[in-house]
Amino acid sequence: MNKENVLINNLNKWKNSRDTVKINTSHIIVTDDVHLQTNTINFNGNINSLSSYNNKTTPIVLRKLKNNKHQLLFGLNQLIKAKLLNKKTISAIVVSCDREYLVNYLNNVYRNKDNELIDIKSIKITGEFKNTIPRNDKVITKIKLMSEGIIDIIKVDKNNVLKDGYITYLLLKNEGYNYIKVKYM
Repeated sequence: MNKENVLINNLNKWKNSRDTVKINTSHIIVTDDVHLQTNTINFNGNINSLSSYNNKTTPIVLRKLKNNKHQLLFGLNQLIKAKLLNKKTISAIVVSCDREYLVNYLNNVYRNKDNELIDIKSIKITGEFKNTIPRNDKVITKIKLMSEGIIDIIKVDKNNVLKDGYITYLLLKNEGYNYIKVKYM
């Protein structure tokens, strides 16, 4: 099996274990060269097979951007099919990392005890964070950084208890991220 097939198999296994959300297709932008330089589109059959397309197909993978936009990381064929059929929404997994990080993660470069891409719902807020209201100046600073694409990695312990990055966690959760990068301490 070649490297690309290994990546595709790993991506499909990863997608099957994740929750999806519906995203408006008009809010999705394509910016990565890997998509922009594509010279063939595979519809897995003929053009007539598009009529059986539905939103329960394999979800696409997106990175949330500002202004309610999302960057396509994986799933160009599914997005094109949805747009050709004037579908308003598409099933997606929203992550807080770029395509390169996700590819490396899926190729097990980042899959170790130090870094992980986990479901935001699995992070536990306890103790000092549970009873804390973040200072406005810190929140504003984090929002500015995030609007520039700079997202701090959240730190958790082996039980996914939050240890550092509470404001980033709150902002990502509020923005609708499903999966985020964490560093295990």
